[in-house]
Amino acid sequence: MNHEDSPSFSFSRKWSQRLNVLVGVLSLFAIVVMLNYIASRHFDRFHIHGDQRAKLSPLTKRLLGMLTNEVKVVCYLARDEAIFSDVRELLVEYRAASTRISVEMIDPRRDVGAAEQIKVRYGLPPMESAFVLFESLGRTKIIRQGDLFEYDLQPLVSGQSKEVKRKDFKGELLFTSAIYYLNSQRGMKAYFLTGHGGPSPKDTANQRGLSKLATLLQLNGIEWSQIELLEGKSLPEDCNLLVVVGPRLQLPETAVDAIGRYLDSGGRAFVLFDVFGKDRETGLEGLLRRFGVAVGSDTIKDPQSLSMAAGQDVVISDFNNHSITRAMEGSGTARLQLMLPRSVTPVNRPGGATDLIRVEPLFNTGPLGTRYETVGRGQREEKMRASQVRTNYPLAVAVERGGVTGIEASRAGTSRLVVVGDSLFLSNELIDSVSNSQFASYAINWLLDRSFLLGDIGAQPYREFRLTMTVSERTLLTWIFLAGLPGGVLGLGFLVWLRRRA
Repeated sequence: MNHEDSPSFSFSRKWSQRLNVLVGVLSLFAIVVMLNYIASRHFDRFHIHGDQRAKLSPLTKRLLGMLTNEVKVVCYLARDEAIFSDVRELLVEYRAASTRISVEMIDPRRDVGAAEQIKVRYGLPPMESAFVLFESLGRTKIIRQGDLFEYDLQPLVSGQSKEVKRKDFKGELLFTSAIYYLNSQRGMKAYFLTGHGGPSPKDTANQRGLSKLATLLQLNGIEWSQIELLEGKSLPEDCNLLVVVGPRLQLPETAVDAIGRYLDSGGRAFVLFDVFGKDRETGLEGLLRRFGVAVGSDTIKDPQSLSMAAGQDVVISDFNNHSITRAMEGSGTARLQLMLPRSVTPVNRPGGATDLIRVEPLFNTGPLGTRYETVGRGQREEKMRASQVRTNYPLAVAVERGGVTGIEASRAGTSRLVVVGDSLFLSNELIDSVSNSQFASYAINWLLDRSFLLGDIGAQPYREFRLTMTVSERTLLTWIFLAGLPGGVLGLGFLVWLRRRA
């Protein structure tokens, strides 16, 4: 008797299972899409490695979160450049932090056509070879490769080495400053005072010139010009910052009065004295006394200071509590190198002063600081007399009138000054030494009330690893890679073959 096999599943049951599988697949797909949708809007990035150079500070994240305009970044770097990976990783973080940031990577050695188009589009000279360009609202900001680092010049100055090593990576500091500058509604203008015998911001050839300081202003988004206060001339209305560097001649009384009116009306000034003007009154000393600052006709030395110039310099590593110096100490390795600085001391102002002013020292010598005064001048050198007093001499102060908690704001507005007893530390020769340029940037941003740029962005320590081998060691390593490793693999295979034959 033949029995026909009945089907295991009915037609409807087969289709029911197929439908269940299809619904399950679609449900899984929908869950994956929804999870990705949620993750794209609510995510957190964290770094699992110890190198923090690509990790953005909270200050940068706040700025990027407030962006309302598109910012285009062009990274014009060859892939074999030593800093390419650091810059690329940092820009990836910027792009991840804001959808308004777009990044274009250009390798001038591989993408020759695209590289030429970039230079034509932005009107860049042919010699520009490595830079990061930011564009927003039709404005551009260029940061060159050499600006991305602070350099350790101590081995070069002391004669220990002929090589200049990278010390700190300033990528985030410069990139965030560029974005802030491009999206700022109001441009800033600084004026260098001339006519006092000091160095020039246009002097690129002289080591005592100020061309690098002028470039630093531009890196901070500040345009600059020069001005000489002749008879009856006042500072322009667009002067946001007056820079006086190394005055060595007496200024006309009308010029001092013009500077006084500017400061009384809420002006900002960065005043740097030096050893070359210590024996001559320039007129600025009396003006600064009105603001509670006395500039000494002396030079200061510190026998406890780490010297990098045969005892003629003072290296500062301890700073007082102020917005400028707190920002510097964020890196943990901040130091300043000053050359024969003059004392800059807070003093009681002349009687009759009614407005209230806060004068805060920024940094001092150590407790064995020694003050020297000129007592005579011979044919070859001047004779100096050392004071018997050993103390922590102040070498720089920050002055603020109005806008301070507990202090009445003047009717004309808030005035701010930074006065330093040395200008040589910001000359072309020394501005890149230790943290000198970093101090200048923070002082300028504090003067301009750009506290946003005084936050927790600091230069990141940059570590370079170098493998040094002799010729015989390199030969041995070559044979290991070309013969040793392949031979080891072949030998292992031969042993496996012998065992299988056995």
